[in-house]
Amino acid sequence: LLVLGDANRSTQVLMNFAINSGQAGAERAEFSIGPGPRLELRDDGAGIPAHIQSRIFEPFFTTKESGTGLGLAISYRALEAMEARIAIVSPVPDFCAKGGTMIRIDFKGVTS
Repeated sequence: LLVLGDANRSTQVLMNFAINSGQAGAERAEFSIGPGPRLELRDDGAGIPAHIQSRIFEPFFTTKESGTGLGLAISYRALEAMEARIAIVSPVPDFCAKGGTMIRIDFKGVTS
């Protein structure tokens, strides 16, 4: 999969998502590619309650005691700058019985 975008920002985004998975109690996380220009991260963490899913990319919004609420906001803005779309699915029952979260990124500007 080859997409147009900033490699450093993309790396930062993936690291932020992986770190958040671990902080949510995930013991297992998987990245997958496709179909199309899509990247997905699934984890078996506690999941994200429906009533806060629309807020997780807001700057300074956090549910963590020591969090700043900037990691996901920065990730969202970086993806937005690359004209990528991002979606959150939680729970993910086909991946995790206790909740889980899937972050789906659909990239634009794919070349081969």
